[in-house]
Amino acid sequence: MYFLEKIWSNIHEISDSTLWNQIRSGKDEAFTYLFERYYATLVNYGKTLMTGEDRVKDCVQEVFIDIWTHQFKLCNQMVLFIQFL
Repeated sequence: MYFLEKIWSNIHEISDSTLWNQIRSGKDEAFTYLFERYYATLVNYGKTLMTGEDRVKDCVQEVFIDIWTHQFKLCNQMVLFIQFL
């Protein structure tokens, strides 16, 4: 338990790679933090690609739903996710 407390005590210092690996291990908290870290950025980026804020938010939510649904099948590195950003 100490390990998790140490990791989650300061989320802003946790690398994306660590979050990704924690998601792959089934850590719900890591998914929450990844969502909180990137949701607004992805929505803002999506607004440059299409119109309709609700539509953009739906698309971004689908990305996160796919990450959650396939968390145990994700590759070892989040390279593609970061390249998307």
